[in-house]
Amino acid sequence: MVLPRALATDAEHEYLVRFTFTDRVTMSPYYFCTPRYPCARFDLHVRFDRDRLPGKVWRIDGGYPIEVDDVTSPRHPLDVDPAGEVHLAFTNLIPRLSFGAAWQD
Repeated sequence: MVLPRALATDAEHEYLVRFTFTDRVTMSPYYFCTPRYPCARFDLHVRFDRDRLPGKVWRIDGGYPIEVDDVTSPRHPLDVDPAGEVHLAFTNLIPRLSFGAAWQD
């Protein structure tokens, strides 16, 4: 990644990453941020095809990365909004733990 300008010590920079998939097979049914260093904030927006909404969506708030596929790990159910999206915000992320969303058809 190339920043538009050099950052001063302790300066912040915001960026966006967008992934678009044409089929459901290409992407795993989850998206997480697992920081290596302390992270102050992570905002996640996931948009689903409104004609193919998942049956369940969960918030993952500080799980271990190896538990990604474990549906018995702690998960908080989420509702998909009328636009087919879920919006999540996480603050003070702990290094080596995962924060994000998982879903199941």
